[in-house]
Amino acid sequence: QLSHVLVDDKHKIMYCYVPKVACTNWKRVMIKLKHPEIEKLLDITPHDAHYTHNLPSLRRYPPEEAQYRIDNYFKFMFVRDPFERLLSAYINKFTMPYNEKFHRLYGTQIISRYRENPSFDALHSGKDVTFKEFVQYLLDPQAHKGGLNEHWDHYHNLCHPCRIKYNVIGRYETLDQDVDYVLRKAGIDDIIEFPPKPKKTQTNTSQLVDEYLDQIGQMDVLRLYNMYFLDYLMFNYSLPVFPSER
Repeated sequence: QLSHVLVDDKHKIMYCYVPKVACTNWKRVMIKLKHPEIEKLLDITPHDAHYTHNLPSLRRYPPEEAQYRIDNYFKFMFVRDPFERLLSAYINKFTMPYNEKFHRLYGTQIISRYRENPSFDALHSGKDVTFKEFVQYLLDPQAHKGGLNEHWDHYHNLCHPCRIKYNVIGRYETLDQDVDYVLRKAGIDDIIEFPPKPKKTQTNTSQLVDEYLDQIGQMDVLRLYNMYFLDYLMFNYSLPVFPSER
């Protein structure tokens, strides 16, 4: 269960990646540390960041060697408001036409389980899942007995912050400042220039929250809060507030 904790032995750094929390760029950082001949982080495509480069994870080490690294390396991870992370995962995996893999693997299952009188095309393509249907899927333990996909799994399942004492836990909401701090503390600020967050994405998801809150209603929001309660509690996030209650 330590496959998300990436290790760089040369610089004595460990980074636990959480999907939908700037992990593509942080994987690019880990790749450049391993391959200093790469000039710019953005020369590494998202596909290469996630699939081409075989970054070593803590899982590959024997228990004693893994524990040594946990005790002695600089360790960091990044978190994000849990509801915004779920919304970002939904938008990316279920509304973008290029994510056919997720449409087929999850979308078809979700539509067949939760949509009344689905069309033939929807059942076979799985590409028009609504946010309400996605939330129904999340809240149905029978639908994911084998575990949650990493894009909507719990922080504590992915990064084990109760077992691993991270030196820094940054926030997506303060990404720019926290990135600078991590790079300095890790001693790599002279060799890494982290890509700035695209301006169009800085507020997009947070601006969409109100719209999607209304789609699912207060009861489902409370159920999601209970489902992800440890993520909210450990990292001091609050229950989403409906616009009418502000």
